Amino acid sequence: MKTLIILLLAFSSWLGCSSPSEVSLQLQADYEELASFTAKIKHYQLDPTTFEKRFWQGLAQATEYFTEDVLQHPNGKRKLASPFHLRFPKIHEVQRKSLSITQLADGIAALERFAGPWYGLWEEMKVTHLWLPVRQRQHPLKGDFQLLAFQSAFTGDGIGWNFLIRHEGEVHMLGHVYHFDSKGKLSTQTPHYAYLDQAGQITWITPDHIFFETVCHEDHGLPGKHYVITGESYDQVTHTPHVTNRFQAIYLAKDHLLPQFQYFPHRAGQAKLALKALSGLRGLWAAVVR
Repeated sequence: MKTLIILLLAFSSWLGCSSPSEVSLQLQADYEELASFTAKIKHYQLDPTTFEKRFWQGLAQATEYFTEDVLQHPNGKRKLASPFHLRFPKIHEVQRKSLSITQLADGIAALERFAGPWYGLWEEMKVTHLWLPVRQRQHPLKGDFQLLAFQSAFTGDGIGWNFLIRHEGEVHMLGHVYHFDSKGKLSTQTPHYAYLDQAGQITWITPDHIFFETVCHEDHGLPGKHYVITGESYDQVTHTPHVTNRFQAIYLAKDHLLPQFQYFPHRAGQAKLALKALSGLRGLWAAVVR
């Protein structure tokens, strides 16, 4: 079946078939590749038809979120994302964000760095990801949007896509992830968009988190290349960081000696805990004196 789909893709391009047919054929091939990688795809009650339906729904939601969050408020999240790199301990460095407009070739190259299987720990849970190669398939979307390329993935507890789209002559990176519970039911879904930073790092912005993601080949005492996810939540109303823990997960290309999930306490949170502890000690001292 997979060989037939590949032949149909090549044949449809040669015949100049419409973009929806090419996208549909590629999504069917992606579905088969992900389903052969993990039985969870079918556990999530996904067949090729529902897989494609999720794709278009996710793309529509990601485009809507991008429109509301960036096009209607162009400077809101830029100001929020800019200083985040200064707050993290140097467990694994976070690149300075350039918040640049993505060129198509640069966007494809950045996403291709993540292609392949990844193994890691998210908190205490062991996870396995698989990002497929970027597929260049053009298709007109609602308004002045055009799909240029996409990347399908199994994300450990669900499925997701990265999208490269064009709007008014500029290329943007969007994404959408569906999460499923242990019974295979859809639990949450998250639209997001991204900026391309230095050294191929991608800054993803969701409705309540900022994630800095990169694939690193340097020696950090880790066995080979590694996929680094550093993140922090923010307040959706005030667009300010929560007084909470920041975190970092490091995934490896091989399922061996997986790094621990790391929490980084917020300094304000540490100060609040210290003040609470000091107040408790004062109360204890007053009781002893009495």
